[in-house]
Amino acid sequence: MIDQSGPDPMFEADIRLQVPEYTFELSFASLPYYLPKRLIDINGNLVDYCPELRTFMAYETTGTGETASFTRANGKRTRLYTVEEQDLTPFTEEGVVQVTAYNCGPAAALQVLDLLHLGGKKVLPVPSTSKELWYAYECCVDHQPTDVSPANQLHHELQEEVVYSDTHPPWLACYTNYTDRQVTMMEETGTTWLGTPEVQKMAEAINSFCEERVYSSCDLSSQREADFHTLQKITLANLQKGYPLIFMVNVRSLKSYRATDTEKLVRHYITAIGYRKHKTDIHKDVLTVLDPNYTPGKRGKYTVTLEELLYSMTQAGLDRNGNVVYADIPLR
Repeated sequence: MIDQSGPDPMFEADIRLQVPEYTFELSFASLPYYLPKRLIDINGNLVDYCPELRTFMAYETTGTGETASFTRANGKRTRLYTVEEQDLTPFTEEGVVQVTAYNCGPAAALQVLDLLHLGGKKVLPVPSTSKELWYAYECCVDHQPTDVSPANQLHHELQEEVVYSDTHPPWLACYTNYTDRQVTMMEETGTTWLGTPEVQKMAEAINSFCEERVYSSCDLSSQREADFHTLQKITLANLQKGYPLIFMVNVRSLKSYRATDTEKLVRHYITAIGYRKHKTDIHKDVLTVLDPNYTPGKRGKYTVTLEELLYSMTQAGLDRNGNVVYADIPLR
């Protein structure tokens, strides 16, 4: 599962975990958040969500584009048939996508488990469970999660005035039932609608489904030069032996989010799947990560330098019982 292609002239090593195409558990209740660039059914037809019918339809197509799941022949879609759930085969360049706005931790943990399984390691399957949940903190009008009445749901379809924001798509109520592996993992990681505060719980959750039980957590800081070397060593050792890592970061300081470093802190979990070691400057080492963000354009694979990453981790994770989840294995 490790791809070591010829390195760039400025890099002495290029180690990547492959992220192949594979299927994972889906339900139509949560599928919009898993929607990658395209879906295909068993007949090879491209599939898209039909907002009028609130279901998935196969369409006659002439190709695919970067910004849409299908292109329309002569400017309009030609419906073929309603797509059954078992017909869908999602692509996974985007990995596992979080089903709510606050459960990036469970989604990142599932990405690790899926990659471990694909790499041949003994991993127990994570079952899907069901639970009624708020989609986001902002969905609750008075920020009292025990009040689940329609009047307290900002985007509830029965409200007289429905004001949709970018919080979630209009076909999903603020408080609704979810059936997914992530619901199970949320219980394991201690995730609430305010996020996953304990990084060590992430390691424990991964271990509970792994035979090896080698995952642990630690605190690393850009304020200590030695931590750059520690982060490099554990990341290289983990990826070389097929173990993805998880970092807790502040997205307000990540270039991939087009964010600027501000006093605002937005914690988020991302999974490391690749590393390029620079020949002369450790700060310029480049990591490839898989982001479970529910927002299209922010989720999926992107790169971040070691300097940018560790600075963002420092903002997010100091004094919070860790900001990195890694396999505690021999470094040599």
